[in-house]
Amino acid sequence: MEKVLLFFSGGNDSTLCACELASQGYDVQLITFDNGCEEGIENIRNRATILERIFSNSNKGRVHNLGVFQSVSEFMNMRYQSANIPFSEMIRKYGDLNQNQINCLNCRSGMYVIGTVVAKKLGIHYIAEGARKTQMFALEQKEILKKIGSLLKKHDIELLLPVFDYDSDYDVENELWIYSSHFYDIVHEGTIHYEAKCFLGIPMNRPLTLEEIGGYIRYFDDLLEPIIVKDIDKYPLFPIEEQLKNPTYSKIKFK
Repeated sequence: MEKVLLFFSGGNDSTLCACELASQGYDVQLITFDNGCEEGIENIRNRATILERIFSNSNKGRVHNLGVFQSVSEFMNMRYQSANIPFSEMIRKYGDLNQNQINCLNCRSGMYVIGTVVAKKLGIHYIAEGARKTQMFALEQKEILKKIGSLLKKHDIELLLPVFDYDSDYDVENELWIYSSHFYDIVHEGTIHYEAKCFLGIPMNRPLTLEEIGGYIRYFDDLLEPIIVKDIDKYPLFPIEEQLKNPTYSKIKFK
């Protein structure tokens, strides 16, 4: 059974990714990242457990939760590349970019460093994520995803985007209902929560223009891609091996 490493947030998009991939016969390995700016990350295991149970007796694929991997250092490493560039120079080179979008692009780039190292360690040739074209994030634009896919190919890894063409949250929710009624549990105080809250993950309030997308591509090319390439090759295996042996869900506090 072919394995796929799925970036898992516990939200509907990544949950539907897990369902579709497992239904296609993949052994889906869930990996969650803690960038240090999230609340309730330990709650993600609730939905991961549901997925593991749904596909435990499947005659197609399986779902297995690898737990939460720390991505703070890689996120800060990516962020450092632009931290001291004056606003005037940023605008001149890349246009009037949105700071929240830059944060998310930095963060996701760090995740891809760690994800690639984990995939190589486990002999996995597919990485998947819940990017969707209608979500207004720079990092989910097809032009950026194409560049990430090209980087992964250099490591014999293919990028899969199972829910990219879904048009709305409503469509995703309806598909989840097909797999299990558990995904429609009413979430309010006192009940089970599934998705962590990232304080940086704020989408645009409108679609990105072609000019803006071009600016984010230049930003990625100039500042992030060289670091991704370098860090994948030099990332230490010890913390990865320890995490795989002892999955953790509780947030590690940094002094």
